Amino acid sequence: MVVFLSVTASTVWGAFEERVRGARLAGLAGASSGLPGEIWTIPTNPATAGTVLARSLAISVNPRPFGLAELSSVDFAFLQPFKPGSLAVTGSVFGSDLYRETTVSLSAAGSLFKRFEVGVALTAYALSIRDYGSAWTLGVTAGILVHLSERLFLGLSVQNINEPAIGSVRELLPQSMHAGMSYQPLPGFLIAADIAKDILFPADLAIGFEYAPLEAFLFRGGTTLNPSTFSAGVGIRTTLLRLDYALAAHPDLGLSHVISFAIVLEEW
Repeated sequence: MVVFLSVTASTVWGAFEERVRGARLAGLAGASSGLPGEIWTIPTNPATAGTVLARSLAISVNPRPFGLAELSSVDFAFLQPFKPGSLAVTGSVFGSDLYRETTVSLSAAGSLFKRFEVGVALTAYALSIRDYGSAWTLGVTAGILVHLSERLFLGLSVQNINEPAIGSVRELLPQSMHAGMSYQPLPGFLIAADIAKDILFPADLAIGFEYAPLEAFLFRGGTTLNPSTFSAGVGIRTTLLRLDYALAAHPDLGLSHVISFAIVLEEW
């Protein structure tokens, strides 16, 4: 009876919890909503799609988070720039044959004013549970990105502003707000921070840094406060290829590894 009351006394999300996508962002502890020029920030803040200037295809794999194959995920992203903006398709498959979450998003972003990007994403959420069937719904995410200077960016986004619900019981999907910034005080050195607030949970602060001792090689590190996690990562950059790796440590659940690969093409 005590366990039953403790579970039913509060509301928790049953599906589609927010996840950090891409090894670069994992190395930065998820500080992403104010970071321009990165394809993996689009699911958090679709306005950042307008700052990715090259046609890009990216894949990210989290094979056994915390040592559990049942929590594995694969993410993909494709972006096509246009004038004066960009279109992007992103998606994710999380879980196993027993329980699987699949998302596919179409994002559009562009500049309404000088130094001001705006973006919107339409996301299809599909949930499948063995012996219990499947369901799907649609969610809308919107965001802005402000270029305060060449080195300082501010971002703001709202996830699932249409309050989507899924299944016959109409279970609400997570809703959250992100406010973030990125600042480059020195060439080759980046600081990023992000505050995320789910409507059901306390705000969480993520802070990360990126240092490039060489143009093609990068080090990353980051931390979050709620829960208290730490991350580190490395990246390799060339004109056409990007390879990133991140290691995240949770105080209770253990370690998680993320690997990302991207192809960047100015022209086909």
